[in-house]
Order: sequence, then structure tokens, then C-alpha cells
Amino acid sequence: MLQLTTRRAAQRLAHNAPALPGLGVASSVRRLATASTSVEAWALKAREKKLVDDDTITAGHSHLLALTLDPTTSPDPFTTFPPGSAVPAGYHLAMFPPRIAEPDLSPDGYDNDFSPPSPYIQRMWAGGSFSFNPGNRLRIGQRVKQTTTLDDVQIKDGPRGKAVMVWMEKLVENERGRSVLERRCLAYMPKERNPTSNPRSLQIKHKHDFERQVRPTPVTLFRYSALTFNSHRIHYDNHYAREIEGYPDCLTHGPLTSTLLMDLLERNLPEDKQITFFSYRALSPLLVNEPITLRGKETEPNQFELWALNKEGGLAMKGTATVD
Repeated sequence: MLQLTTRRAAQRLAHNAPALPGLGVASSVRRLATASTSVEAWALKAREKKLVDDDTITAGHSHLLALTLDPTTSPDPFTTFPPGSAVPAGYHLAMFPPRIAEPDLSPDGYDNDFSPPSPYIQRMWAGGSFSFNPGNRLRIGQRVKQTTTLDDVQIKDGPRGKAVMVWMEKLVENERGRSVLERRCLAYMPKERNPTSNPRSLQIKHKHDFERQVRPTPVTLFRYSALTFNSHRIHYDNHYAREIEGYPDCLTHGPLTSTLLMDLLERNLPEDKQITFFSYRALSPLLVNEPITLRGKETEPNQFELWALNKEGGLAMKGTATVD
């Protein structure tokens, strides 16, 4: 898959691209081929890697995430999360923090466990999916384990240039076995890309059955970064986000938005229903201090569409969910 995508990209470049100053088109193709070869070599080695992390689900930590998602949450963690109670969908994202020393992080503050080689050094959370085992939910007090492996690597051409799409698989288990299976996709792009050029403004025409509006502040983003031990600087370093990566301001976390969408659905489900699957895709960045409109609609029994809109009403994230 990786080689096929790369070969097609090289053919398109050779056929369509203008010559670079001082270089021929053939030189541009050679540079693409060299970068693609290095990614392929990295992917072969990365597939051998397996990360295993352990954690304990506590009422205190889960309560802090609940407070971050909804300031009206009760101040008592043990009332909100009694011993043995199930944690909501997406709360595993605040477990298993990356225990990496600061000198070992990438320059953008993120971990580099599954990061491709240069020039693909700027990353974005692109999407993913969660499969929840309804008969074995994560609960307060459990000892849990997460195993992370590389699932797939693709080089793609898009309107903003080439990107390496890195898919990871994260298996979360408790004492009874599998509880959550997550597939996570991060997009890695060359540093010289300009994320503010040709921004997408997709619209959605669906009518919604329920909605909620939130406005993530710098405090919201700090709290979520702290809870997940996510030190990616685009979420809290205004200077870095603007001057280095070219965004207008700090960005709301992709996993935070996906968790808010699942939270929206759970708020509107009967008590005897729970999310068993959620798949989502990030389509455009969401900025700090700007309103996000979260909406959902039941498309058929036990099937829902969920989406997040930016302040202009453009589609920023969309997903589908199954409940049981």
C-alpha cells in the first residue's frame, strides 16, 4: 500500500509539477523517492515495536476529566464516580500518560514513539475509531494495560501537500480481557507547509436531534493537556502555534473534540444504552476561545451521526456511532 501510494505520487509529480529553480522535475522526483524510501525503512522497523503501559483507574483522575468536559459536574469525585462504576466513553484517553523525559520529546513537545523521519515533522490528529466491549467496560478501581503497535503507514498527496498517515492500534485490557480497541491516525507533514492556506470550510446539511455548544478556553486546553500528559505545544504555546506552525492561535485537541462528541451522545441516550463503536475524522482545526457547536442525529435505530462545527458553521469533525 505504501509503495503503491508513493509510486503514484511520483508519477503525478513528474507529469504535472513545474521545474524547481536550479533543479529539473527529475530532481524533484528523486527527492520524493528518497523521502519515501526513508519512510518505508522506518515503517518496517517501527512495526517491530510494541509499547505496553499500565495504569489504575481512579475516581480522582476521572473526576478531573469530567470537570474539564463539563464545569457543572459535582465537586465530589466519589459521588460522581463511586467504586466499581463504569467510566464514560473516551476516558481511556486520559489514562496511560506517555512517561517520557522532556529531553526525549520532539521539538514540538510530542512523543516520537511512532514518528516518521524528516521532513515529516509537523503532526496533526487526523482521526480514528473506538470499539468498546459492552460486556467488559472500564471501571473505577481496575488495573488496566494498554498495548500500542503500528497498524499501517501511508503516504498521501492532498490539497496541502504530501503527508505520512500513521495508524496505531491501542488495545486496552483489564483483568477480564479486552475492553477498548482504538485505532488512531496521526498525519505528519513537512515543516514548510502552511496550514492557513486554502482552509477548508465544509458544510453539513443534516438537521440535528440534539446539540451542545462549548467554548474551550486556554484553561480548558491546559487542563486537558495536563490530564493526558500531552505536551504538544500547539495546544498551549501561543507563540509556537503562530510563529512556528503557522496557525492563527492555539488549537483544541482532536481527542478532546472526539470525547466531547461521545459525551454529547451519552447525554442523550437512554440509561440502558451505551456506545459500542465510534469512528471519526478531523477535517479542520478548532481554535482556542472560539465556540464549537456539537450536534448529533439518529440516522436509524442504534446508529448516530455526530459532528462538530467551528464558529463559521464549517465542519471541523464528523463521526458515526453505534449503540447497544
